[in-house]
Amino acid sequence: MRDSVDIKRGCEGALWHWGEQQKINRSHYHEELEINLVVRGRATYLVGERKIELGAHAMLWLFPDQDHFLLETSADFVRWILVLKPDYMRCSAPHMARSILAQNQGCAYRVLDEVQARSLRELFGEIAAAHGEAERFNIGLIYLALSAWARYQRARIEPAAQGLHPAIATAVQRMQLGSEEQLAQLAKRVGFSASALSRLFKKQMGISFVEFRNRCRIERFLSLYESAQGYSMMQAALRAGFGSYAQFYRAFSRAMGEAPSRYRSRLKNGGH
Repeated sequence: MRDSVDIKRGCEGALWHWGEQQKINRSHYHEELEINLVVRGRATYLVGERKIELGAHAMLWLFPDQDHFLLETSADFVRWILVLKPDYMRCSAPHMARSILAQNQGCAYRVLDEVQARSLRELFGEIAAAHGEAERFNIGLIYLALSAWARYQRARIEPAAQGLHPAIATAVQRMQLGSEEQLAQLAKRVGFSASALSRLFKKQMGISFVEFRNRCRIERFLSLYESAQGYSMMQAALRAGFGSYAQFYRAFSRAMGEAPSRYRSRLKNGGH
C-alpha cells in the first residue's frame, strides 16, 4: 500500500533513530527516497520479491515507489532512517540525483566498514539535531544523502539478495492482496504439495505460512481501523480475515509486541 511519510511543514525530508520512534510496520511504498543505516542487531527485509538479511553497519537504499516490508528484527535492532523528497534532491544536487535515482531497480545494499559506519552515524546525529531549523536541516539532509552515497559506493558489495522462488512469490503476492486461500489451495495453484510449499516458505521467508498470512491480515486490519470508516476493532479484525477476536488478539500481540488495547490507546493519543 502507498504510505504517507510524516514530514514536518517546511522540511524536505525526515530523519529519525528507529530505537526512539518505533513505528508499526507494514508492506508499503512511498514517493520519497529512503536510506537505512543499521547501528546494531539484525533485520530481514522483503524488497519486492527479494529477501535481504541486514546486520550491523549495513546500508539499504529504498527508492521511490519501491515496495518494502520489514519482516523481522532482533530485540537489539537499531537503525537510522533518512527519507528525502526526490524533487528537492533533483533541484539541490541534479547530477548526483540522476546517478542515485537511476539505481531504482533491484536491491541496493552494502556493508560499511566500522570507521565509515561510525562517521556516518555521527553525521546522522548532527543533522538530526538541526531539525528545529528548517533551512539548515534541509541542506543537511542533502549533504547527508550525498555523504551516505559516497560511502555506499566504497562499501563492500554483498552477494545478490535472495530471489524468491516463483511459487513463494505467488503465495506472498496473493496473501498481500487479500487472498484467504488455505495452504493446500495455494500449493495446488503453484504445483506443490502442501508440505513442500510449507517447508520452502519457511526456508525462504524465515517465518511460517500461517504467521505471514496473519501479518497480512494485521496489515489489512490496520488500514481498516485507521481509516475514517469508523470500524470497531472487532469489525476491522473480521473484515481483515480473522475468524474470531481471540485469534486476532493472539496474532496481533505476537506480531506487534503489544495488546490491541494498548495500540488503540496509543492511536487515540496520537501514536505515542
